[in-house]
Amino acid sequence: MKRFAKVLLTLVVLIALALVGLQYYAQHRLQRLLAEEIPPYMQLSYGNATVNILSMTVSLEMLSGKVLNRDSLPELEGSIEKLRLSGLGAWEFMVNDRIKIDKIELTTPHLTFYRDTAKTGKDTVHSSAKKPFDPISLGQLVVSNGSVNYLRADSTIVRADSIQISLQDIAVDAEILKKKIPFTYGSYHISAKRFYVDLGPYEKLDMDKIDYANGDLRLLALRLQSKYSKRELSKILPKEHDHFSLQIPEIHFQQITFGHQNDTFFLKSPMGNIKGPQLEIYRDKLVADDLTRKALYSQALRELPIDLNLEEIRISDAFIGYEELVNAQTKAGRIYFDNVHATLNNISNTYGKGQKTTIVAKSLFMGNSPLELDWTFDTNDVSDRFSVRGSFTDFRPESVNSFLESNLRARASGFVEKIYFTFGGNRITSTGDLKMKYNDFDFQILKKDRLGVNKLLTVIGKIFVNDGSKTDAEGFRNGEIKVERDPTKSFFNYLWINVRDGMVSTLTGKAERKS
Repeated sequence: MKRFAKVLLTLVVLIALALVGLQYYAQHRLQRLLAEEIPPYMQLSYGNATVNILSMTVSLEMLSGKVLNRDSLPELEGSIEKLRLSGLGAWEFMVNDRIKIDKIELTTPHLTFYRDTAKTGKDTVHSSAKKPFDPISLGQLVVSNGSVNYLRADSTIVRADSIQISLQDIAVDAEILKKKIPFTYGSYHISAKRFYVDLGPYEKLDMDKIDYANGDLRLLALRLQSKYSKRELSKILPKEHDHFSLQIPEIHFQQITFGHQNDTFFLKSPMGNIKGPQLEIYRDKLVADDLTRKALYSQALRELPIDLNLEEIRISDAFIGYEELVNAQTKAGRIYFDNVHATLNNISNTYGKGQKTTIVAKSLFMGNSPLELDWTFDTNDVSDRFSVRGSFTDFRPESVNSFLESNLRARASGFVEKIYFTFGGNRITSTGDLKMKYNDFDFQILKKDRLGVNKLLTVIGKIFVNDGSKTDAEGFRNGEIKVERDPTKSFFNYLWINVRDGMVSTLTGKAERKS
């Protein structure tokens, strides 16, 4: 019995000594790795590094480092309060040449990328001879309270704070590395707060929160805005560019999937909801015109560099305001659409023959006139044919006088009970019909400075305009639409001049529709 106890005690001592030796070796190996095997283009410092061979964990605290370019300027720098690797699979590594880790935790990582110093290409200092790649299996990656900042000179291009990440079942091997996304993963949850993107010389985007979990994406309090006031923007613009402000309390897309197929990036979702967007647009027509050709939406979708398929998007409780300044001596003309609800189907460039993109919308024009719009086009149709139909109800022309005065040098009054319009066309021309039921219609033509009434033109104009007393049997006056598009203008200008042409034809033409 005593001999057994001695043997057992000896084994315990030997095991303890072995563990102490292994612990010492592992600790020494980690410190040597951090001191001697870091590439020359990297700088790394840390406060504390520990290894526990019993729990198979590695912990590093207060890490900070830089990645340098060939001119010894930082491309990337960052810090991590704590890095912890747990569940290291020593047996898997020794027997199967596979790196297996149960969990990696990054606490308060902060990364800063520098666009101006980043280098790409074969001559970069980062290039090195390829080595055999050991497969990596990671059970879980957890990032807590991180941040990312992408800088150009001293200005921020992208910034995200309070980043939280949880990725499950991550795998990397030599074949996976060849793909556009160089790892696979299972379930995931990614969120960030105070997200900001610089969109160029005139606009910026920020939002309060992004939350993305297993295909479910929510964006909260998104703001896409001009960087300057209306007056400041006009002073610096070389040519016409809208000043705008878009605020969206919530965007929600379900079952989003993305990736690469045949070297083309794809993005798709069966359902999206955009709640309560508020859009204000201001256009200064005193700035030089932008004469670049504007693609219709069918062409723009067709020529996207990605495959897009958003099956349905619902917009609720939206507001759209539009102002246009034509004369420096008068205020900008304004129109707006309130209580906008819309359903967009097949916002896509991947659907097959026979399918179409449809937009159905309802709103209150100028806060009190119900407006309905139904718009259809086919992304696959290279002639960019489309069709639009819609209606206004209980419309009072006085409500848009600020816009008419600014844009048409006219002022109107009366009551329009109903307007129906239908037109279709392509990127060049469009034709259609419009009919109106109205009464007591009156108008005045303004002087060129829009500061007074041109009495002569007003009298002449009233000779040709019917006040609504001469109608067809149903009480409508009918007009025709025939428009040639200005390719330097947007689709919404195209839509507007179609309706305008139909209204002019209705007010000045015969009451009955041509057979």
